[in-house]
Amino acid sequence: MTENRESSNTATSIADDEIDLLEFIKILWKGKYLIIVITVLITAMSVIFALNLPNKYKASALVAPMENNNASGLAGLAQKFGALSGANIQLGNKKINKTAIAMAVLRSRFFITNFIKEHNISVPLMAVKEWHKSNNQVFYKDDVYDIDKKQWLIEVNDRPIGSPPSDELLYKEFMEILSVETNEKTGFVTVSIEFPIPASASQWVRWLISDLNEYMRQQEIRSMKVSIRYLKDQLEKTTVVEIRNTFFELIKEQVQRGLIAKTEEEYILKTIDPATVPEKKVGPRRMLIVILGGLCGGLLGVIIVVFQTSIQKMKKLKSSEV
Repeated sequence: MTENRESSNTATSIADDEIDLLEFIKILWKGKYLIIVITVLITAMSVIFALNLPNKYKASALVAPMENNNASGLAGLAQKFGALSGANIQLGNKKINKTAIAMAVLRSRFFITNFIKEHNISVPLMAVKEWHKSNNQVFYKDDVYDIDKKQWLIEVNDRPIGSPPSDELLYKEFMEILSVETNEKTGFVTVSIEFPIPASASQWVRWLISDLNEYMRQQEIRSMKVSIRYLKDQLEKTTVVEIRNTFFELIKEQVQRGLIAKTEEEYILKTIDPATVPEKKVGPRRMLIVILGGLCGGLLGVIIVVFQTSIQKMKKLKSSEV
């Protein structure tokens, strides 16, 4: 008896599901014209939106770290000072990963804002709307920058119209087009910029790598000078021959380190595959935008039709109760 009841309940449930599905299909069929209209309308809006999006080009460079991640500067001398207990030297004993430091510098607000200002790229960065390949013409956003008057038109927070964009805004805008990816297996780094003007994207990548190498090189030279100055000071404080000889060796190493930094242009990152001017756009994916727009339009149409049908049923139910 129990099995018969369960099978009967199952059959009833299946029948109810079939009725609900048939009713749902009837509702959609009844509102098919509204669904079609909404789908076509949203699809048309997606087409217009996609066509108005500027093309974007991606320039990339493959670089490799040029150092062995050993400690450098005063911190790097700490291990060798371990035996010099009589020299009264207080130094840390941590290794410094210069590649990690370089990657942090590359993403830092200080480096990026200085990069933008030194190369005078704030106007194209903030105001370029699109670039036409046929005539190599650049169009600017009229509400951001007046190219004829050379005047900024943006208004951010309390800054008056005509003021240049803030460092925070420049940094945020640049970080949206910059990509830095590290291959965990090889250690190689890919630096990329996505921008409407392909030549600018390529040039900016090359400048970034060059400026980063120069920045790290100058930092190393300054660190070397500080280390040598410190070692000479400590040298004057001791008369122990063994310790003095060790100091001389350390000074010699620092001088050699400084010579390497001064002569190596690609001090921290060696370019394996330089950035070239991209010929094919990477975005926007207009067909995908249109397809997604059509799907969203169809889904919106279905929701509206079902909602309208539910409202009508509720009104009929209330009128019948009255």
